[in-house]
Formats: sequence, structure tokens, C-alpha cells
Amino acid sequence: MTEQTWQDEWINEDAWSLSEFANLCCGFEPGSGKSEDEAIAINKATDKINKAVLMEVIPCTDPDDAQDAANRMYGTARYFKSCGVIEWAAGHFRAFPYSVDNLAGNRPVQLPTVADKIAPEVAERLQALCDAALEFFPNGEDGGDKNLVIADWIQQRCDLSDSLAQKAASLIRPNAAKGKTWHDTSSKKR
Repeated sequence: MTEQTWQDEWINEDAWSLSEFANLCCGFEPGSGKSEDEAIAINKATDKINKAVLMEVIPCTDPDDAQDAANRMYGTARYFKSCGVIEWAAGHFRAFPYSVDNLAGNRPVQLPTVADKIAPEVAERLQALCDAALEFFPNGEDGGDKNLVIADWIQQRCDLSDSLAQKAASLIRPNAAKGKTWHDTSSKKR
């Protein structure tokens, strides 16, 4: 039986705390004692990771129950899904012990899309609205077509009442997307 190294153990973790992730980025085993030079390297890695999170380059989770000063100080207020950050870390830290090749048994789970979570008839209706928007407003500009023409087009593709089809036609107009609908009274003087 092959003895597991600390690298083998950490690759199988579902998530890493900020502290653990910064240690791994520097090629250090999380939790082990550090010299002054190692601590400086970890601080630099932590700063780089926090910047990537701030710029939404890498995903993380900040659990509500871990947002006190102690958790922030010890780097346990933020967590990273290991399979979601390996590629970024491997590209930014030479000492990071993993690569995308290490993910064979730890691939990201494909989460269901919105379309997977809703009833098929709702998905069909939403698709018809998207298709209508592309048909009547291909450049994102209102072509001047009457709502009744658009509503009729929508009704031909999905089972909606006249009233719902007309509301849907109003909803997909480019001006509606910008918050400027025909019933907008916010610009009227009172």
C-alpha cells in the first residue's frame, strides 16, 4: 500500500480555507510551523488570493457564521472549492503542488441550469420570448412593431392567453429592458 503524502490528502479536500489555500499556493503543508520567510510568502499569497476574489476571478464562499474577527484573523472566514481554484493557482504560483491533471476524481460538479430546474412548458415559453426578442429586436433597438404583432408571433409558438402574450411582448421591448416602459410614470411631473 502506498503511503499518502500531505499533497495527496489536501487534493481530496472539498474546500480549503483562505489560510489553507494560501499555504498550498506557496507549496507548504497547511497547519505546519512556518519560518519568517514562509510567513511573508503566505501573506503575499493571501493578498493575491483576496485580490482575485475581489475582482471575481476566482469563486469563494464567505459563510455568515464565520465572519467574526477571529475567523478573519486566522484565515477561516473564506472558503474555496478546491476543484474551482486549482487552475488559477497553478497559473499564479510556481510552488503550488497541483495542476488540472490532479482533478481526475475531483472534477467540478455540473450544477443544473435554470432550464433544468423549471418545468418544460415554462422553459418553452421563456425560449419563445427569447426567440421573439431576437426576431423583432435583433440589434437591441425597438423596430416599431406593434405589440399585437409581437404577441401574435409569441402565441403561435406557445400556449398563452391574449393578455399574457401582450404583456410578454411589452416585457421584451428594448425600452422595457432599460426600465423605460410605456406605463412608466416616474418621469411625469406631479
